[in-house]
Amino acid sequence: MDVVGPPGTSLTSSRMARSDRSALVALATSVVDAFSAGDWDRVRAEIADDLEFTTTGTAAEFHDADAFVAHLQRVRAALPDLRCEVLETTTSGTLAILNIRWTATHAGTLHTSIGDIPPSGRIVNATSRWLFRENHGRLSNIRALDTLGLLGQFGRPDQEQSTP
Repeated sequence: MDVVGPPGTSLTSSRMARSDRSALVALATSVVDAFSAGDWDRVRAEIADDLEFTTTGTAAEFHDADAFVAHLQRVRAALPDLRCEVLETTTSGTLAILNIRWTATHAGTLHTSIGDIPPSGRIVNATSRWLFRENHGRLSNIRALDTLGLLGQFGRPDQEQSTP
């Protein structure tokens, strides 16, 4: 619904302007690309100091940017050849939703909030959805959904891993 503003303008209630939504998608995609490249300075520059991050699957939560970057670094250490590919993007209000494909070799121990997962040598390939919110030009909230698809390819941390 368009709301009439000052002469010659149109305000959109409950929706961001198209250019703002495009900027939010670009910001979110930039963080995913930086994670894929292991560019920690770029990741850190794009997120707010008080970033809120949660993920389903391991129920991990981080309440500041440095803890989030350290988490990404731990993931990257376990999956050193990790590649993230943004397959699809959409927006809903002030939310950007990215459908991301993750491809990597599980070559190192993955430290999670539900336990350590020893290296399996398996090639993993999964998709998940990440939701992003922005505040003052930096990402302030990230929620990772559907991460069990990726974790399920490693095996559960409380089970013996078979050698490939």
